[in-house]
Amino acid sequence: MTSQGEVDYEVERQKKATRLLRVCDGGFAGKIRKSGGVLTGFSVKVGDEDYLMTIRAEYDGNKVISWVGASSLQNLLLKAYREAARENLRWKADEWD
Repeated sequence: MTSQGEVDYEVERQKKATRLLRVCDGGFAGKIRKSGGVLTGFSVKVGDEDYLMTIRAEYDGNKVISWVGASSLQNLLLKAYREAARENLRWKADEWD
């Protein structure tokens, strides 16, 4: 017999997995596109205790870059998606491209 806590945990785990699938299946690029940009790439740097995503996009022909950090890869992907959906990514001119 499973406890309610175990059931709740499994339900939450499934919800998170569904959100991650949405992110990976074009959702992240779609959120940037919805705000008028085109996702041109991203990379993830793994630290000792954290993750950093570098996101590159183009808005009106201008190349821009943004960074998002989190404590796990799963949280990083979900946070980047959430920030893009809310149009809260802080873009800077991409001087490194």
